[in-house]
Amino acid sequence: MSNDSENYSVSSLQKAITTDPLTVTPETILIDAIAIFNQSQTTRLLTPNSLTINQGKTCIIITIDNRPVGILTHRDIVRLIAQRVDLQNLTVGEVMTQPVITLQETEFTHLSTTLNLLHKHNIRHLPLVNAQGKLVGLLSHRDLKNSLETDGFIETKNH
Repeated sequence: MSNDSENYSVSSLQKAITTDPLTVTPETILIDAIAIFNQSQTTRLLTPNSLTINQGKTCIIITIDNRPVGILTHRDIVRLIAQRVDLQNLTVGEVMTQPVITLQETEFTHLSTTLNLLHKHNIRHLPLVNAQGKLVGLLSHRDLKNSLETDGFIETKNH
């Protein structure tokens, strides 16, 4: 018997990829990275034909030569603030989570594989890399869920 999650088309999965993730180098000052987060946050565009809501980016991928070496999420920043860490003199490289878990874009063919990787490592963001290890996109738990809901593969339950 086939697992339903294996039956999702690759094109449906491709819709979940963020092709323009936020990136910085390890030398970036943390305050500057926070400013980049702020600039990427929620925008609303009203037109006669549609309402577009962009929830913004929830992580920054730290790269060297376009290869992921770390990740910084909103949750990381909140944790640092709660710990009363002085953010003024830190670089992203000093506080990023490393090593970063990645997925080869050629391996992004099954929803269950991707979800299992997110669950196994208790992560919400998964950078996609090419055969040379260079960043080509980003998958997030939220974007996978939204893509599948949009395509009717899963239904949102209202409580």
